[in-house]
Amino acid sequence: MKKNSIFNESEMNEMGLDLSRLSRTQPRNYLVKRLKNVEKESEKKQRIYQYQKIFLSAIEDIKNLDWDDLIIKEESKDNFWFYFPKEIDKKLRSSWSLKNSRLNYRDDMLDKRFNLFLILSVNRKFPYNIELYMESDRNRTHFPGGLPEWLLGLGLGVKVYRKLLNKVGYIQSTDSASDDVKKLYSILIQMEDVNCAVTKDSTLVIEKSLPKDRKAAILGEYILELYKLKYPRKIQLNKEIILDSYLIRELGVNKVVKFLDEIFLYNKKIGRKAFSSIDFGQFPIDDEQ
Repeated sequence: MKKNSIFNESEMNEMGLDLSRLSRTQPRNYLVKRLKNVEKESEKKQRIYQYQKIFLSAIEDIKNLDWDDLIIKEESKDNFWFYFPKEIDKKLRSSWSLKNSRLNYRDDMLDKRFNLFLILSVNRKFPYNIELYMESDRNRTHFPGGLPEWLLGLGLGVKVYRKLLNKVGYIQSTDSASDDVKKLYSILIQMEDVNCAVTKDSTLVIEKSLPKDRKAAILGEYILELYKLKYPRKIQLNKEIILDSYLIRELGVNKVVKFLDEIFLYNKKIGRKAFSSIDFGQFPIDDEQ
C-alpha cells in the first residue's frame, strides 16, 4: 500500500524540487522526522510559555495586593520576614519549577521580569526573601537588601512598610536613610490611615488606630530624642516640627505646644534616654528640683 506523502508530486515540482533526486539523497522518512522535531520544539515552547503565563498572573496579583494581605513573621525581636498569601505563593512556586525542569530555554525567550526571577535563584532555592529589621525601641527601619530585583516597580515596598507599621505601632526614619526609603516614607505619610510627625532630619509614622494616649507617648519620646540630638532650644510647632492635621486635632494644638515645652524642661532636668522601655511616655516635671 502506498504511503501518503506530505507533499504530492505536482506540489514538489512547483517548489522546484526533483522528487526522484530527493528520494536518492535523503532518507525516505526525512521530512516526517523533520516535522516531528519542529512539533516537539513547538511543544517545549508552549510549556515554557505556560510557566511564564502563571508567573505573570502572580505579578498582576502582587500589583493589586492590599498591604493587609501580606504575611509578616517576627523571626527575632527586631527582624521581620514578609511572605505573600498562599494563592500568590503557589503560582510563584509553580512557575519557578521551570528552573528545575529539563526544558532548555534561552533568556531572550522569556519576559524580562520572569528571567530575573529565574536567574536570581541561588542553589535552586526559591528566590524571594523580603527581610526588614529595626533598631530596638526606636523602631528605626532598615531594609539593607531591599526587594529582589524582579519585585521592583510593583509598589510592594510601601506595602511592606505599611504592614510593619500595623504590626509594631510606629516606625521612624532619619536623614541617613537611602533615597528609596525616604521615598517610601513620603508615600506613607500621605496615607489617610496613618499619623505622622516630620522634621527636616527625620520622620515618625504612627498607626492611626492606636489609642490617643499611646500616640501621645510615642510622640513624646520622639520629641525627647529631638531635644537630645538636634535641638538645644524649644522646638516650635509648624516651624521645626509638623504634625498631620488629624493628630493635631486629636491631641489638641495647645496640648502639643505645652508638650513641646514640658519635654524641653524634662530633658534639661532628667536627661534619660529616649524610647526607654521603663519610662516610655512618662515626662513628670518637678519645678522644685
